[in-house]
Amino acid sequence: GETPGENQEKLMVYPIQQIDLATAVQTLQEALPGARFSSDPTAQTLLAWAMPWEHETIGQLPPLP
Repeated sequence: GETPGENQEKLMVYPIQQIDLATAVQTLQEALPGARFSSDPTAQTLLAWAMPWEHETIGQLPPLP
């Protein structure tokens, strides 16, 4: 059986400190073309609208230099 919500996109907010937001968005968009990303420079956060498995991938990506 499938977990409810397993195939539903959800919005997650990721704090971005070490790297340039635009670079983070570009890198993630290349890694996960199916997901949608936007950035909030004021809050230094990245907004990701993606599937649960894509969020797992985002969480595993190392911070860029």
